[in-house]
Amino acid sequence: MPDSISSLTKVADNVDLGPAGGLHLRFAAYQLAFSALARNGAMQYTRKIQESQQEQRKVSEFLQTAREQQAKGKAQNDGYEMDMPKAMLDYMNKEKLAYGTGTTSGNTYKFNHNKWDVPIQSLKDQLEKLGNGTQQLMVFLNDYMGQYNSHLDGANAAAQQGNQTLAALLKMG
Repeated sequence: MPDSISSLTKVADNVDLGPAGGLHLRFAAYQLAFSALARNGAMQYTRKIQESQQEQRKVSEFLQTAREQQAKGKAQNDGYEMDMPKAMLDYMNKEKLAYGTGTTSGNTYKFNHNKWDVPIQSLKDQLEKLGNGTQQLMVFLNDYMGQYNSHLDGANAAAQQGNQTLAALLKMG
């Protein structure tokens, strides 16, 4: 919590609303600071969404490759084995995805058409997991965007009230 308060204070102190330091304008400054923090949060979630979508594209490509390898293997006989690309194998190992048992030959991993079912299912599951994660990130992004809009509206309303107060004082004087 102290980090958010010091961040808010830093942002609010940098908001310049002119020489008038009235209550309405000070409130407007804090509303602008809150909106800036919400915008920053939204930008962080936007980057996370972009990263997740990049990973989804990579997994989709792996899935397409696995399906193609399985189809090539089916076109051959049961003993014919197709290589799993190294990038796919590395990704599956990194993410701890199951890929079943194949034949190792040097640095390659080979599967006949029947054994491609396990890596294909693992990649489908990973794609679904990433999609669900992206949806959750979008919910958080929407929340930050709502906060941003709300605080920006609050700043505008407070500034208008401050201007109305100043205008009323000028009419009196």
